[in-house]
Amino acid sequence: MPGGRDENALVAGSGMRVGFMAVCVLGGLLLAGCGERKEQAAGVEEPEATVRSLTEDSDRFDGLLTVFVDRDDGTVRALIRPDQFDRELIYVSTFQDAPVAAGLGRGWGSKNAILVLRRHFGRVDFVQPNTAFYFDPDNALSRAADANISPAVLASAEILAEDDSDGVLVDLGPVLLNESFTQIKPSPDPEAEDEPAFDLGALSETKTRFASVASYPKNSEFVVEYVFENPAPVVPGGDEITDLRYVTVRLQHSFIEAPDEGYSSRRYDPRVGYFVNRVTDLTSTAAAPWRDVIQRWRLQKKDPAAELSEPVEPIVFWIENTTPEEFRDTVAAAALGWNQAFEQAGFENAIEVKVQPDAAGWDAGDIRYNVLRWTSSPTPAFAGMANWQWDPRTGEILGADIMLEYSYMTRRMRLGPAYEITADRTPTKAGLAFCSLGARRQLDNLFANAALKGPGAGPGDDPELFRQTLMELVQHEVGHVLGLSHNFIASQLYDSVALYGGAADTGGDVTASVMEYASINLKPDGGGNGLYYQTRPGVYDRWAIEYGYSRASPDPEAEEARLDEILTRSSERGLRFGNDGDDMRSPGAGIDPRIMIEDLASDAIRYSADRMQLIRNLTGDLVQTYARQGQSWQELVAAYKGIRAQWTNMVVTVTRYVGGVRVDRSVQGQPGARDPYRPVPVAEQRQAMAVLAEQLFAADAFDAPEALYRHLQTQRRDFDFYGKTEDPKIHEQAL
Repeated sequence: MPGGRDENALVAGSGMRVGFMAVCVLGGLLLAGCGERKEQAAGVEEPEATVRSLTEDSDRFDGLLTVFVDRDDGTVRALIRPDQFDRELIYVSTFQDAPVAAGLGRGWGSKNAILVLRRHFGRVDFVQPNTAFYFDPDNALSRAADANISPAVLASAEILAEDDSDGVLVDLGPVLLNESFTQIKPSPDPEAEDEPAFDLGALSETKTRFASVASYPKNSEFVVEYVFENPAPVVPGGDEITDLRYVTVRLQHSFIEAPDEGYSSRRYDPRVGYFVNRVTDLTSTAAAPWRDVIQRWRLQKKDPAAELSEPVEPIVFWIENTTPEEFRDTVAAAALGWNQAFEQAGFENAIEVKVQPDAAGWDAGDIRYNVLRWTSSPTPAFAGMANWQWDPRTGEILGADIMLEYSYMTRRMRLGPAYEITADRTPTKAGLAFCSLGARRQLDNLFANAALKGPGAGPGDDPELFRQTLMELVQHEVGHVLGLSHNFIASQLYDSVALYGGAADTGGDVTASVMEYASINLKPDGGGNGLYYQTRPGVYDRWAIEYGYSRASPDPEAEEARLDEILTRSSERGLRFGNDGDDMRSPGAGIDPRIMIEDLASDAIRYSADRMQLIRNLTGDLVQTYARQGQSWQELVAAYKGIRAQWTNMVVTVTRYVGGVRVDRSVQGQPGARDPYRPVPVAEQRQAMAVLAEQLFAADAFDAPEALYRHLQTQRRDFDFYGKTEDPKIHEQAL
């Protein structure tokens, strides 16, 4: 109980005193003595609880918050100093371990918000203010800035003790051992299909507990194990869940010191792809009263006058000691490759890379360390996942981690019966950004191995293919933590003739950006030219970094003119932008066929037709190619999955040109600007229909040697086929 008082003991003690008085009265001779004892008992008061008395049996952790962990019962208390009230902190929550079936996973960020601690008499309220609006302080309306805008009181804790000099002590159990700060169990989707979904169940109050506590100078970290109970589960969750009735989710709560002043925000512009903090100006009369700012690091030149200068503080990435040693050099080279882009912004050695020693005294929970981390999960939902923390007021990025998944460097597949990428269909918490580049690269590599090398060709058997795969994946995820979103029009930089020619015709690039999901580059005969993937920041990436990180002019008007000069180049070849909000990966989404995933070349219809013909040529020899004495046909199945997924990608790419509309987001008067919407030229639409008629709708479109379909047998594992058929579902693929 608060203050360490046991009210049940007090009630029992009162009963004992009443009984003792009765005995004294009946005894007669001891009446006076009993009265004296009663008077003394009534005058004794239990001492008031103090910070010291409540924490003397606790381990102390000094840092942003002073945290005490009771050695007897594990109670976690925090001391809040007087200067920490009514002062803005940053709250971030990140999943440390969770089942993918629930739409969660290690490294996935969940919440990033401003937090204010406010005292209300004997309680401390944890309040999340609303940062989505701006009021000009010189406008009289700013006096009503809080009108009809609701802050969120996330939790309220009773003050257990108070010390005038040190602050107040609160129990963090009622604050964090529930879903007050971060919702873990997803809300039901009202538009979901009728099929039942995996259900975590109800949160257990008795089993949920703190797993670890740490406090650093700029952040305090609390990892909580949330145990959910579902006594009658219906939907299985995968082998990684030991017992479906009891599921554990580990979530890290981070309280971060708000950064010092001195950071200057940079405005967002729809012509260049950065993640954004959305802010609406409620005192503006503009048609688009938005003061959105991009998310980026605080990077300042040591020598502001120099054209090229090292930063005052570089962005340092640590390769976690979980990283396979044979990967480390490639991972480091990939991250350092972004220095090429920063040179266009005026920085030299903007990024540094170090390797975490095995005996390091720090871990990835310390926000002072930006870590490239590796896992090998039973049911991975991604190959790479970028997670970063930022200031919701300014967009300043404060720290970052990148999760990389070893299983996507192997041939262990996650494909449904029709060989679609299940990672794209993995349920995720609402609003969670998702990156499936690695899943697509795994399929591309399977296809490339079938085209280039034949049996036994895994990623590790072609060192250059594997190196480029890893380089692109790491650079892509590093690009995210630098603030860049996807750019799915970057694959349109070169035509198919130039791409088939290789580095001599493209200058060493495949696309305009490593933030793409482009198809693997192979020649029509199935050969390679050394350029499989984009392995360095492209022309778009360098331009985007220039916009986001080049040094600002101290004069506001001159700065606006400088930024406009950079942005007017957006209509140039290779600098166009379109991200997940524009792409046409799903039917009914997007309108511009150039903003597409798994395509390649400015003449993507021709390139796709060439690839489909290559696939036809490969299919006829697959059984003979993968016939290996004493082996199952699992390797053939994996190769076929890669080939089939590649064919599907090409067909889908071509369909998007029929009825497509090209989008231009240039501003009025910008050089090279076109009408915002232009239909795809009729000649291209007819070309697309001709390819579909030949490759998709023709009577022989799905013809293959009979021997191939008869050998597509997945290697049996125990009772995997129980209750269902094991045939390769060729008709389902076609549909």
